Amino acid sequence: MTVPTADSVPVIQTDWRAWVGAPGSWAAEPSPDGTQIVFISDSNGFPRAWVSRLDGSGMVALQTGRDHAEAVSWSPDGEWIAVLGAPGGESTRTRVWVVRPDGRGARRVAGVRSGTAAFGPWLREGAVLPLSTSGRRPEETSSTLLDVHTGVSRPLGYGDPFTVLDVRHDGGAALVRVGGRGRRTVLRISLRNGKVRNLIAPGTSDGVTDQGSFLPDGRVLVRSNLRRDRYVLMLLGVEKSSNRGTIPEVVAVHPGGELDSFAVTNCGERAALLWNVRGLSVLEVMHLPSGRRRSVAGCPELIDRVRFSADGSRLVVSGQGPLAPRGLWHCDPRSSELMLEPIPVAGGALPAGGQLIVPVRERFVTDDGLTIEGWLYRPAGVTGPVPTVIHLHGGPEAQERMGFAPLFQAIAAGGIAVFAPNVRGSTGYGRAFEQADGGALRFGAISDVAACALHLLRTGIASHGQLACMGRSYGGYLTLAALTWHPELFAAGVDICGMSDLLTFFADTEPWVAAVATTKYGDPLTDAALLAELSPLRRFQRLRAPLLVVHGVNDRNVPVGESRQAAAAARERGVETQLLLFPDEGHEIARISGKVRFAAAVMEFLARHLAPAPAPPVVSVAAVTSLASGALQAG
Repeated sequence: MTVPTADSVPVIQTDWRAWVGAPGSWAAEPSPDGTQIVFISDSNGFPRAWVSRLDGSGMVALQTGRDHAEAVSWSPDGEWIAVLGAPGGESTRTRVWVVRPDGRGARRVAGVRSGTAAFGPWLREGAVLPLSTSGRRPEETSSTLLDVHTGVSRPLGYGDPFTVLDVRHDGGAALVRVGGRGRRTVLRISLRNGKVRNLIAPGTSDGVTDQGSFLPDGRVLVRSNLRRDRYVLMLLGVEKSSNRGTIPEVVAVHPGGELDSFAVTNCGERAALLWNVRGLSVLEVMHLPSGRRRSVAGCPELIDRVRFSADGSRLVVSGQGPLAPRGLWHCDPRSSELMLEPIPVAGGALPAGGQLIVPVRERFVTDDGLTIEGWLYRPAGVTGPVPTVIHLHGGPEAQERMGFAPLFQAIAAGGIAVFAPNVRGSTGYGRAFEQADGGALRFGAISDVAACALHLLRTGIASHGQLACMGRSYGGYLTLAALTWHPELFAAGVDICGMSDLLTFFADTEPWVAAVATTKYGDPLTDAALLAELSPLRRFQRLRAPLLVVHGVNDRNVPVGESRQAAAAARERGVETQLLLFPDEGHEIARISGKVRFAAAVMEFLARHLAPAPAPPVVSVAAVTSLASGALQAG
């Protein structure tokens, strides 16, 4: 049977095109003097790095080939910008570029085709960049400090895989993160002699510490949930005489919320604290010497990133909301009135074309007493039960929040409701909730999907025979699990780059992906029987629902073989199955043209199998491609 490609999918004609094809901007960082920003935008069709002034003028595209930009950072001397690029969207096959802010002089400084590369934060003076690489061969794994001006690099030391979080102000030590998912902690590495020192005293390390920043006096601010259920801001003192570490001190908490991330000015005077309060972002600026905290006004509902300029004169915010794609804002953190102002680049404004829906919070209690929350996108003006799809996020260490969800909006515009829950294992609800799906506890997460379905049916939101399940990455795995553990509940399923067999996933994914995943799923060497039991592919004799399987061919995180074998097994059992492959995408569909075609495929599949009435007319792919191109030119 011929496998359809993205170019062969029919497209439904509704106002959804303007939403799905709306460009956005994200991952912004100000120049050292706060007058410009570097950011990522897909305004020309795929994610790439740009530079502009705060008023949106003087935009320059940074040339890093056809790599999808994944991260950007400005050197303290203002002379260079580091860009993390993913060839063909391969997020596990990355490389590091450096380029001048005016777009000249781009060169690749790290990354090989068979491995991955990353950069840490610049040293606070000049243009010295921490680089790390991982590969299948030992010689491809290294950690160095590169002087971009001279091209000279020196080893960073410490042999185990780690992520550089910060470098001390005097350049004498690096703060690094080590450990697998759910077990991360921080260490200090001397850049003079390579010695490694614990920062946290033994007996106080019950929890996760995963973000950190040096203060000028050598103390360290960290995001941690040590001995707590929620992440807070903590302070680690300086222990010079031994490797015993120190006892962390709680610096800032938020009632009812937890710390998402934070940023600190170079002088150590202020910190920007980004809190997650029941899925909504709250941003504060804290005066560190006094502990005084002030709220920032004008924030979008979901903030992804906050960054100070090196001189502390500018705070730049990347965020989004249910009515606006990802955009950028800024303010002067020293001002008496902390009010964000938009930066007029792509995104951040309501796209044209139809009425967007503000989702409502839906919550219920499972049979084992766990409270599950989610966001319900209900078709406008509709009462009574409607066809409904449950959408499961990836991770599982992630959270469905009130961001811009054009696919959900498009599905709702076609008469189908979307419920996006946070089942156990999601972040944002505390450490106990996040760890409630580890190993054999994953059966509980599968049961949560069934509980969501039963809640929708009991409350009259959905009706029997018109309920589907859909998810991406880990959410795709949960979708396949729900369809095989609870086949009686679902009339259709959409699996987007999900793991169908956990043992083949561990065997075929990149080694560094597998290494950090064992702490969450189980070790294929010691837990093979459990991983087999948790694998949906081994229960496909119970699969009944028609299945749409979607995958980027360049995906090395969850290899495309996971979808190929799922589709083949479903067809072998006589289940109606579509396999939609994107040859120029990786673990995420990043190109706007791909997003449009992907949304079209999902909408057509759900409309056919959940039978909302009436179905909208169909137009050709060429017509939608032309419309998407026009939207890009307008952006």
